[in-house]
Amino acid sequence: MPQLLTMIAVATFAKRIAKRIAGDIQGITVDEIEFDERAKEWVVTIGFWLPTPVAKRGAAIIGPTPICRESRVLRIGSKSPGRLVSMKVKQPAAELR
Repeated sequence: MPQLLTMIAVATFAKRIAKRIAGDIQGITVDEIEFDERAKEWVVTIGFWLPTPVAKRGAAIIGPTPICRESRVLRIGSKSPGRLVSMKVKQPAAELR
């Protein structure tokens, strides 16, 4: 069973990866974290807010800047800590129907 301190370190690493990849993001959360015993990898789902394409183009917007929620599933190696194995976009539940 993974130790709590290891899980915290993996979660912190996942947040750093998200900032590097997406850049202009806000509200990063670690939504899920688990250890895949078979693959010996951490599977971390992170969520964050991104400006919508309209907001990025600098269109005249009255009111709050439109943003959208994004999620990514990161697989992080356990044998070599700090090694990103893979990343994929997690579809929102509404799109899965």
